[in-house]
Amino acid sequence: MPVHVFSKALLGTVLLLLAFGKADAQSPAATWDGTWGRPDAITVTVSGDTVAYYFKGRQNGVYNVRRSPSELSFNFGTGGQMNMKMNPDGTAQYAYSLPTGGTGSGKIWRRR
Repeated sequence: MPVHVFSKALLGTVLLLLAFGKADAQSPAATWDGTWGRPDAITVTVSGDTVAYYFKGRQNGVYNVRRSPSELSFNFGTGGQMNMKMNPDGTAQYAYSLPTGGTGSGKIWRRR
């Protein structure tokens, strides 16, 4: 395997572990920013055992958090659901569903 490919794969693995692996309170926060496929901004931050979700700059309650080294899912607000799958480049594919029946998906970018 070429060195640069190994390095990218290793970096992706490290980013996944930092973001979703078992973290302690000393771990730096991992934050992703993006939109819901329209101009409405979303932000997801993982810091230690805490997950924060913001829509249009306003924090929403998060519960039923489930995470692994490569995936994160949680419920938000009054019945919304978000699923995120990490990519080796630090971006995350997301899919959401709302209690009103709305759904969507896209990509959000990790803040550097």
